[in-house]
Amino acid sequence: MRPLRHPKEVRRNRLLLAPLLVFLMGFTPDDNRPWDRVGTFSTDGVLLSVNELTRHCPAPPKEACAYNYPVLHESCTVRETKELGRFGKDQYLAISYLRSITFDEGAGRDPYTCTADEIVLVALPGSGRARIVWRDATEREFVFISSTKLYGLPDGGSILSILYCMNGTGGCAQGMLIWAGDEWRKLERDESWDLVYRDLPPGYRPHKSPAIDLGNLTWEQHLAHRNDANCCPSGRIYFDLAIIDGKLAVRSHKIVVPEMEATEAAVERLMAREASDLDRSLPIGTFGSWFHDLLPKGTGLLFEPDDCAAQGAGTAPAQGRTPLACLAVEADIANRDRSLRLLFDGESLAYRGGAIFSPDLEGVLDVPSLSNLPALLKEAMRIVPLQCGPGNAAKLKREYAGLYEWCEDGQGRRQGPYRSWFSTGIYLMDKGQYEDDGKVGEWIECNRFETCAYKDYTSQPAP
Repeated sequence: MRPLRHPKEVRRNRLLLAPLLVFLMGFTPDDNRPWDRVGTFSTDGVLLSVNELTRHCPAPPKEACAYNYPVLHESCTVRETKELGRFGKDQYLAISYLRSITFDEGAGRDPYTCTADEIVLVALPGSGRARIVWRDATEREFVFISSTKLYGLPDGGSILSILYCMNGTGGCAQGMLIWAGDEWRKLERDESWDLVYRDLPPGYRPHKSPAIDLGNLTWEQHLAHRNDANCCPSGRIYFDLAIIDGKLAVRSHKIVVPEMEATEAAVERLMAREASDLDRSLPIGTFGSWFHDLLPKGTGLLFEPDDCAAQGAGTAPAQGRTPLACLAVEADIANRDRSLRLLFDGESLAYRGGAIFSPDLEGVLDVPSLSNLPALLKEAMRIVPLQCGPGNAAKLKREYAGLYEWCEDGQGRRQGPYRSWFSTGIYLMDKGQYEDDGKVGEWIECNRFETCAYKDYTSQPAP
């Protein structure tokens, strides 16, 4: 069984009592396709003839066909000219070219011909003159520019999408430019994407996907499991996107993979199962009712798939990927700073083991059977005296309906662990560490309705 996690790790992953786990995603930061490459912006301001640019290629760029061999022959044709419209003071065109350069590699080798796609974004300030604003080029042997398309945004802005595709089975990816009020620039992702990719289902990675629908700002990205064939990724990520402060942001997202669907079904079966079927010592009624009645008010639940074959109990998964090996149930009892993890077989729902994390009791309490759980929870909730460091004294104060405990040094400053309780020691009010009378590190702070929040004072001590 996977080691029990500290409550602060549980809360990072918890989806607020959701029995169906959903996660979502898009191009990942380590994707080597051209999300992060969007050509080169030009700043030289040189004016060229519009007629020349729409009939003949400009000087070759550095992005493609940059070989250190003598050139035997070079040709270039204009493939397409698109009128994009007026942005700011200028009209804009997107012009695509096909360039071919033949090199003499010498030493008796046959000449090598490099073919490149090229696209330029051109501003037309007037008087038949044009200025290259941006350009990119790719060698068609490896990556070709499949298409360009302009999308209008609800607020009146625009995005130019450049679709790059890799030869063979490499798939495609988008480069995107956005009109940002007075200029074109690369469309960046904001920090919401990092949160999406932090918690992918185990064994899954991004896979070749269709382009983002910039007209509706939606995207379906494919996820492949390590056991999926290259043709057939089994997972999907569904995005609703938005442009916020000029950046592409994730408004909402959802992951659907076979394990998650199996998890939802297993959770429903587990909660509806007769408790006495799972353990003969449990009372009559469903496991869901018994379990919820057992937990303190305000407990957060997380359900997730778990690969429990290494635990040695029950039947090992068949060779290859199974829909759900085990179902893990995690309870975050924030108002007592405790957490619980139980493991059930994904098919039979047989209990596979569990543990309670109790930092005040210095470690983990194993839960050998479900019938042991009520007594072990009671034991885990037991409050032990604060352990103050050398030279510090334990202090205690009762005030109204509250109980306050802390450690104090010889100068009267709070040092080390601190706890405060509602109802003289039943429900947690605050818990954390002090350093020279200031809060430091991770704290749990609860209100009188038993709703708790986790706060981090690492970077800035609080009074």
